[in-house]
Amino acid sequence: MRTTENAPAWKNWTQLAIRWSPLNGRLSRSVAIVATGHAAGYAILFLTTPVLTRLYNPSDFGLLATYASIMSLLGTSICLRYDAAIPIPRESDEAKNLALAALFFSVVGGLVAAVVFHFLQPMLVGYGNLSQLAPYAGLLAANLAAFGCFQIFTYIATREQHFARLAQLRMVLVLGTVVTQLAFGWIATGPRGLVIGQFVGYLAGVVFMGIVSRGFFLGLISPRSLLRTLFQYRRFPIYGTWSEILHISQTVVPPILLAATYGTECAGWFLLAWRIVGAPLTFLVVPIARVFFAEASRITATNQVELLSFFSRTLRKCIVVALPLVVLIAITATSIFPLLFGEQWEESGRYSQILCPLLLCHLLAISVRSIFDVTNRQDLQLISSLAGCLLMLAGVLLPSALGASPVVAISTLSACSCASYLLSIGLCRHAINAPSTVHPTESDR
Repeated sequence: MRTTENAPAWKNWTQLAIRWSPLNGRLSRSVAIVATGHAAGYAILFLTTPVLTRLYNPSDFGLLATYASIMSLLGTSICLRYDAAIPIPRESDEAKNLALAALFFSVVGGLVAAVVFHFLQPMLVGYGNLSQLAPYAGLLAANLAAFGCFQIFTYIATREQHFARLAQLRMVLVLGTVVTQLAFGWIATGPRGLVIGQFVGYLAGVVFMGIVSRGFFLGLISPRSLLRTLFQYRRFPIYGTWSEILHISQTVVPPILLAATYGTECAGWFLLAWRIVGAPLTFLVVPIARVFFAEASRITATNQVELLSFFSRTLRKCIVVALPLVVLIAITATSIFPLLFGEQWEESGRYSQILCPLLLCHLLAISVRSIFDVTNRQDLQLISSLAGCLLMLAGVLLPSALGASPVVAISTLSACSCASYLLSIGLCRHAINAPSTVHPTESDR
């Protein structure tokens, strides 16, 4: 009898998981490390969400959805996308220059946002369903700076392949957020607790990463070297900033539009649906995206055959992993949501079923989207993001203009967004086949 027949069952399952994991060998271990942190974070969110949905009502979650959407929309590009370039350089000094520049723009961006929000706050008070955001304008500005710094440290850990640190960071973020939200929820502060918890989570992550990553910034740099690096990576702010704003708008603008057109209660149902549907897959696909970026940067755009094979293999196996979960969620959502979260959240279960195809396409596109940066094709990235943004706006605004129900609007949004993400995947493949003629680290030397 072969020894494998007597092996413990968990070993056989482990071998099967590694064989079918999107990234094999060393990369599978890296994905597993990051996924552990995301899985633990998801477990905490899953266990605490039934409590939060009884401490806060759908309108409270709708305000959080709008707040988080604005923060993500502005915060993703607050560093002018120099943060996204950190994993790419071969020289550590160039990466340090990019990180320092990104930190500078993040802090300055937060200060500028504080001034702008101060003057916009009176206008926001009179704007219908979004008026509840007015008291949180100052906190939102601080959250933008914390969000930018959080992204910088995430890319630093990705560059150095400190994947255990990324797992720890996810845990710090989730714990800081949910503990604060639960504490404020018990004393009945309304949506304030959800919003403050969002800020505390990112602030805790920045403090943690600032401590463990402080060695990255040691050493002197010259102003001339800094300026040269910023010029070499000028395509990131020129193209990347706008493309990222347009790209992130595909996921963060719908809650804002739903709140403005159908009310904050509808936005709250949408937020819970997206959070519950997305979390089981996000804890796997986001780690894959991080590891994919690090490995694709190592391969570089000069080895097109290997990069294309790596790209195709990742997509194929992501589908194998994600599709069964999507089908399971689509079948069970309407019966599970009222049971877990209360009868007032029944509509979220219906939204979850509608969003399942969108979620699958979204996660596949996110897994390989770093191809645009690796191949220095931010121009294609901008085209992809612009098309996606236009399709998203059409998916929400046209049903609203025609007087259709929120369910129709979300169905249209799901279909249009699926088309945009499939277009993004196609453009990623084109970027590999026809990369930029000059790699960013070698240009203008």
